Parts: sequence; structure tokens; C-alpha cells
Amino acid sequence: MLQDIPGHRSKAFTEVLAATQPVLRQLAGTTRPVYLATCSSWGMMEACLRNLVRPGHAVLNCCNGAFSDRWHEVARRCGLYATALRVPWGQPITPGLLEEALKARHYDLVTLVHAETSTGVLNPLQELAEVIHLHGQASETLLAVDVVSSYSATPLAMDSWGVDVMLAGTQKALALPPGMVVCAISERALERAGQVPYRGFYMDFLEYEKNAIRDMTISTPAIPLVYGLAHRTTEIQREGIENRWLRHRACRTYVTQWAKKHGWHSAAPSGFQVDSLNCLIPPSAINTVDFVEQLKQQFAWIIDPGYGAWKGKCIRLSNMGILTTQELDPLLHDMEQLMKITPA
Repeated sequence: MLQDIPGHRSKAFTEVLAATQPVLRQLAGTTRPVYLATCSSWGMMEACLRNLVRPGHAVLNCCNGAFSDRWHEVARRCGLYATALRVPWGQPITPGLLEEALKARHYDLVTLVHAETSTGVLNPLQELAEVIHLHGQASETLLAVDVVSSYSATPLAMDSWGVDVMLAGTQKALALPPGMVVCAISERALERAGQVPYRGFYMDFLEYEKNAIRDMTISTPAIPLVYGLAHRTTEIQREGIENRWLRHRACRTYVTQWAKKHGWHSAAPSGFQVDSLNCLIPPSAINTVDFVEQLKQQFAWIIDPGYGAWKGKCIRLSNMGILTTQELDPLLHDMEQLMKITPA
């Protein structure tokens, strides 16, 4: 990322961008181009709403945590007719609930956060996609999925599952600095975008497609991040994608087992746990804001004391990216030491 920056229309840059594509496509489980956008994930999440919902039509936002709730709020701020399919935080969206919602009315678009890291819940993406294709196919319902914290950490199969948009920020399981999004879009979604007026330019899916097929970006990108991404895809290829998935699962399981031993428990139900993170509820009336502050002051660790409505009620321990169980050990050791001196 520190090397000289070439022009983004130069052959040198397009070769680097092209070199990322095989791994990025394999991680998403698609043969489609993977677009690169200089923005946070919210840029592309809003773009899904502006490209895929036709005038007079509606969007269904699956909500079971802070980030999925916010996608619903963004839809409302875009002036769309948006319905929230809500379940309590800490619970997954179930196929049965989605089926009922799709039977009740037509939606142009369904949005879903795959790995809802505010609660540690992994939604059953494959099964939910099947429901949409069974009950939403005639009405052309599309599915856009935030895979921000599952991309490269968990198996994904965009094409075979029938997902129309998969998007992820580089700062999560790809273990790069923030500032760029990778995003794959189905041909069906591109066709829909062509039916939606006033898409603007910077987030127009058709403009992204036009540039991607030439190994280019829509405008000047964060070029150092693209070089970092090329380096990371080489590392992923060297490690092996399946080995990367297994490493994330092993790290999450390792922390889960530690938590159980020390009286903490996972906020997510068994079988629906994010592989790249643990959301843990403390064993007693510990205020996690205080616990996290003491961990920082006494041991110089910085972890999250719960997000949004769950702040102070849990902790979030990330194991995503390039971490191993050995690198998690010192943190877990110091948490043990703090629990010994923290009154219940």
C-alpha cells in the first residue's frame, strides 16, 4: 500500500484490479464481476435501495439487530415504502416468517444482514433465499445481502443460492483498512436497475458494470487499498479459502468454549452463530462498559462493550481476518485475571 500510485486508468492499475477478481469471485461464490467502490458498506447498502426499488414499489427489511435496523431506517430516509420484518435481537430471521411476509404483499427488494454482529447472529441465508425464489419469483423480488462480516470467513454461494447483491467492506474479515467495498450484482439486478430512474451516477449499478468488465472502476478509487486487496487475495489463495473458513470457525469455537468455562454465554442461539465474532453475555450483573474500561486501563486491551441497545449488557470479541487461536490467548488470559478482581 506504500508503493507509488499509478493512474487509475493505466495498464498497471487495471492489471492489479484484474488480479483480485478470481479470489473475490470465489469468496462470493459467483462468476459475476466483483465491483470495487470507494465508500463504506453503507454506500452500497443505500445504492441497493436506489437501484433496485422501482417507483411505487416497496422494500422489506429483515431486522434482528442494529445494522439491519439501520438499513430499514436508510430505506425510509430514501423516501421508500419500507416494511420491517422484525424479530427480537439475538434471534435469527426464520424462513417461515419471511414466507408469511412475502405472501402478504409484493416487495421489489428484500434486504438482509447475513452476519448481524451487534448480536452475533448468523441468519440462514441459503434457506431465506430459497423462500424468496419460491414465493417471490413471480413478482420478481430481489435479495440484497450485507455479508460485511461473513465474506471470506464463511462459505457463500451467491449464484447457486440466487442472491442478487452481496456486499462487504474491506475492514472486516478481509483485514484491510476501511474505505472500500467489494460488491457482486446479478444480471437480474442489473436488469432491474435499468428500470429505475434517477439513480444518479456515483452509485449507479449500470456504470459499475460498464467499468468492471474492462477491469476499471467508476471513478478514481482508493488505489492503495486496491493494492492492499491484491496482496490480501494472494494471501487467501496461499492459505486456501476452505482453510480460511475453518480457521474462523475454530477461533470462534475456541472463544465460545472459553466463555462457557468461565460462565459467559453466547447471545446467539446454537447453530446461528457468526464465525467471525462472539457476542457474549456476562455470568452475573457485570456492566460490560465498566468491565471493558478496566480491561483497557489495566491490560491495554480494547474490546467492544456491546452495540446499540445492548451496550453494557454484553461484549463483542472479533476473531475475523488473520487472527489465530494463539493470538486470542493473551486477551482471554487477561480477561480471566480481571474477572478475579472485578466484584460480581
